[in-house]
Amino acid sequence: MIVRIFRAFARRKLEFNHFASSSLTRSRYFRLMAITMCNIMFTIPLAVFIICGYTTAAPIYPWESWGKIHFNYGHIDQRPATIWRSNHLVAACIEVTRWSGPLFALAFFTFFGFADEARKNYRLSFHWILKRTCRSRIEDLRFVLLRFQL
Repeated sequence: MIVRIFRAFARRKLEFNHFASSSLTRSRYFRLMAITMCNIMFTIPLAVFIICGYTTAAPIYPWESWGKIHFNYGHIDQRPATIWRSNHLVAACIEVTRWSGPLFALAFFTFFGFADEARKNYRLSFHWILKRTCRSRIEDLRFVLLRFQL
């Protein structure tokens, strides 16, 4: 599917140039398409796994009334980990739910945090901090900047 998207993109370069404003470059567009495809490829299977895991792990009771559904709504059950980890399917669903957010955030940073414009902003922030903290050590600042090629 990704190959089809890139092939269609190559065919429609003129349309893209007309569509793309100064803020949407090809690099940003490709990164956006890549993270979208990763999101689709990982979110749908994870959601299916979690929904199937939770629905097969515990019985599903028929709906009776809104009063029964909303009874004691603010109560949050607290169970020891030994109890919920005894059911391996529930434990897997809970762990997947727990770690999917940070992993997707890491993937987002991987796609957009190492881009040229992001590194330029990191460099500017680093220079600003060094100027404010090392005013008396201008030579040290120049040495650090030359040493690390910033």
